[in-house]
Amino acid sequence: HTAVPWLCVNLKSLNAFNCMAPPVASISVVLLLGTVYAIFTRGCGLLDVATSHSDVFDNIFGKGSGGVDDLATLAEKNMIHSSALMTSAKLAGASFWTAPNLMGPLLHTFGLCVVSPSLWFFVNHLWGNHAATNASLVTLCAPLNLIALFVCRGIPTLRAAGMVGFVGGILQVMNLRGRDHQSKMRI
Repeated sequence: HTAVPWLCVNLKSLNAFNCMAPPVASISVVLLLGTVYAIFTRGCGLLDVATSHSDVFDNIFGKGSGGVDDLATLAEKNMIHSSALMTSAKLAGASFWTAPNLMGPLLHTFGLCVVSPSLWFFVNHLWGNHAATNASLVTLCAPLNLIALFVCRGIPTLRAAGMVGFVGGILQVMNLRGRDHQSKMRI
């Protein structure tokens, strides 16, 4: 077994307390990049994706079939593509390039702006930078992730980022309050 030196990443400052920071940071970056792609570049012409709701239905059920497909084929297509159709239609309404109006993309952009600080605070906290963490800011930002969870339903990666930010914010607040309580204990 030979190690390729340019493929190795050696994080010497990892210990038992901050070992979760790299995976959470990586997951957060992937979720945010997926959301940025879905809002700002999906459907701009760089890749071949459905550009409108009618394109989504045409790609699923065939363009101009004119009743050629029999009932069994349509039922099979329905079973295979029902979740893909639903996800694709939601994504089409969330991108600036494919949405019929600006409300969907603006709402998802707001969700992206709401989720980003919580993820930053959480990853920063996991790296062990507790002194720079402001408990009141974390307490303020954690519930805002619920906007991304329940209002921004068009982009699955944004909802997942909202879940990570919300759960991370709650864990972070509990940890900060525990540290504060421990520091105020008398000997």
